[in-house]
Amino acid sequence: MGTLGERMGLLIILGLGTVGVFLLRQHQASRLQSWENAAEELGLSVSAGSMFGGGRMVGVVAGFPVEVEFDSDASTTGQLAATVALGVLFRSGANSVRTWTRYRVGYADLDLGLRLSRQTVFTSIGRLFGGRDAEIGDKAFDSAFRVETDLPSKAKPFFTVTRRDSLRRLLAAYPGIEVFDTEMLLERDRWERDALTIVSVVRRMVAAAKTLSGDAADTEPIDDAIGLRLAGDAAEAAETLTGISADHPNDLDLQILEVDALVAAGAHDRAAMVIKDLEVALPKDPEVTGWKRRIGGEAVSVSEAGEIDTDPVAQAQRLFGEARLSFETDAIFEAEFRGRRIQWSGTVRRVSRRQSDGDFAGPPLTKAVIGVASISNDLYGNVEVDAVVSLPPETADELQRGDQVTFTGQLDKVDSITRNIYIANGNLT
Repeated sequence: MGTLGERMGLLIILGLGTVGVFLLRQHQASRLQSWENAAEELGLSVSAGSMFGGGRMVGVVAGFPVEVEFDSDASTTGQLAATVALGVLFRSGANSVRTWTRYRVGYADLDLGLRLSRQTVFTSIGRLFGGRDAEIGDKAFDSAFRVETDLPSKAKPFFTVTRRDSLRRLLAAYPGIEVFDTEMLLERDRWERDALTIVSVVRRMVAAAKTLSGDAADTEPIDDAIGLRLAGDAAEAAETLTGISADHPNDLDLQILEVDALVAAGAHDRAAMVIKDLEVALPKDPEVTGWKRRIGGEAVSVSEAGEIDTDPVAQAQRLFGEARLSFETDAIFEAEFRGRRIQWSGTVRRVSRRQSDGDFAGPPLTKAVIGVASISNDLYGNVEVDAVVSLPPETADELQRGDQVTFTGQLDKVDSITRNIYIANGNLT
């Protein structure tokens, strides 16, 4: 029978085991309830795993036809679904357990033999030793992303301006995503217990999948709008995107791009209205919540006090040198740079005389785009930074593309996606 101490020890062990099982069941019930809430919101079905973890959601999201490979050995080819596979992976021979949440969203075969991910130090080194990293022709995109493809000649036209922009923003918000021919995948080293986060991740990935797998001709108006931003016409780009978005009210990818453009154009009130709608669909998306905080914050006072800034490279590095989301760059500009006087030098890229301009209020003017810096960024690669400068109207006759000029002015706003810094009240020196 054993001693009294041994019997007491056995009872304690059995008691602790019972408590442990109870807590595990409670933990599983809580986790399952969260998954069921997310599944109900997304229209998915959910199945629980064992007491020690595991589970899966399967279904159709936003009517988007997909082919899904689940996180199991079983084949589910041909099923139309967007999936969140949730489970536990036990490390063989180890005393620890790795938990993970894996998101998969599939789409029609792109037929590129594709694997796309963020560029890292290791993949950059691999490129030097003959890795299959294809170049798309966009210097910033090529240096920021690793694009492996069996058909580089086909991949280059596939990655349109709109698709490249969508991938930049998606992988800025969710850096671990990998994109393949028939699916995109995100794996996180934890169980995701927050239903709103699951909803946001799935919908954001589905939105990007629509952009990737849709007809490229449908995105040509968006390509043109992004081109306007690159050319320094942020206000016109925002108006164009607002018009396109009105015709596609359920396109979350387009709405996020619209918010970014409206903020770049200084139309914060209109951006806030779009964000209010986005919050319903993407309640825990980092871009949506970040822009909400940024726009809803207190106004930053603008002052002309201080020394004249003569170093555009240092400012460009501060704004664009790290892999920040758009709202983070905008907040830094407002807090540290807006209203500061500058005297910079650079190369004229384009010049136009404007009777009126959406980016700069007032009488007729000359609008010049002047290259002022070149920096390296973890997300956007090697990028050029331009100053979009408001100059007196007669200046248009003095400038030609390629001219080296020095100019003064006042920092007015920033377009964090195109890396354009807008300069008001400019003059040549």
